[in-house]
Amino acid sequence: MTDPNQPAINGRTIMSNQASSDKWAGYYRANQGKGNYFPENFVHRVFSSSSPVKFLPHDYRGKSILDLGCGHGRHIPYLQSLGFVVSGMEVSREQVALLEQQFPDMAFYQGVADSIPLPDKSFDYLLACNSLYYLEAPSPGFSAHIAESRRILKNGGKMIFSMLGEKHTIFNNAEQTAPGLYKIAKDFLGFRQDSYIQAYTGDREALFPGLEIEHQGEIIETVADTCRHLHYFVAANTQ
Repeated sequence: MTDPNQPAINGRTIMSNQASSDKWAGYYRANQGKGNYFPENFVHRVFSSSSPVKFLPHDYRGKSILDLGCGHGRHIPYLQSLGFVVSGMEVSREQVALLEQQFPDMAFYQGVADSIPLPDKSFDYLLACNSLYYLEAPSPGFSAHIAESRRILKNGGKMIFSMLGEKHTIFNNAEQTAPGLYKIAKDFLGFRQDSYIQAYTGDREALFPGLEIEHQGEIIETVADTCRHLHYFVAANTQ
């Protein structure tokens, strides 16, 4: 559904899916106050590690970063502590309003990964932790997410993002509609049934055109009958 009140940025009308927005708003509402502000393991490692791998140059002070799909803001205090000027984006207007209350000095935007309501070349960095792989619909597809991410990054800007691996429990009983693209049928969180997720298939050139992958890691965690399978990437925008 297109919201007629959504802004136009550089002549582009920003699209949102109301059903998707409502699902995520309900999830965040149910978990309000239960979150933490410790960064995801791989996020901390990528931004802070110096040994045995130094992923990034560590010259963050004053650099701009968009936290795409920032949730309740778990990464924001950490990114600010590194010196970043942080902006956030979420799919739900309700969640954006809550973030604005929690972090009143920050800019937040409502949008989805294939329609980001920001001008070209706005950011030095983009973080998409556990967010970039959600699709509103099979078309225009995951390539639109990469194109939008590259559009709002400066030339040579860095993109840090994660993808789910196909061993992940979320894909149990899912319908594969295209290579690596799954329609979810059995969601352990209970609200993502019939959502689409692009998994990492191993074909970096096909999935990430225009990005130079500088580092890649893989995490597989199995507890009881649940598997968490995650790939994370550090990439440079080559446009």
